[in-house]
Amino acid sequence: MASCVVLTRQGFRSMSESLGSPVMQRSTSCSLGSRKFQLCLNVYSNRLFVSISELGGDLGTLFSVRKDSPLPDPVFGTTEEIYTVKTLFGAESIELLLAARVLGQAIGQFTDNPQILSLALVSSSKQTLTFLSEQLQPLFNQENCPPASSSQN
Repeated sequence: MASCVVLTRQGFRSMSESLGSPVMQRSTSCSLGSRKFQLCLNVYSNRLFVSISELGGDLGTLFSVRKDSPLPDPVFGTTEEIYTVKTLFGAESIELLLAARVLGQAIGQFTDNPQILSLALVSSSKQTLTFLSEQLQPLFNQENCPPASSSQN
């Protein structure tokens, strides 16, 4: 798999910055026991593309994840974030849709931009999704990240 980042003496720089492209890219690899994952983030002007693969860089199933504007609860006066998840291409199952929603919500903590999410996972247990959600955080906690949501907790 080709690297998405360049490390310089000045610190982290995206490959796209080196090539003059407006697309910012970041990637990382991580392991959970014997399972190995590749995570890649591409930030475009109007959306994100996030690829999470356990299958050697395969594209897997593509999802569209969008944070919608919620209506306030008239009784309690609170609002909860609502996410719409749609399968764009690939296998569709309740397990994969749930995984896309959980990971989309984790990404939604950092940005309000719509997401295209690629998932190629052997299994999507609660432990795996929690681990992957934690591994996404460093991709967003660097310079030039997309704007964070104002309703961040």
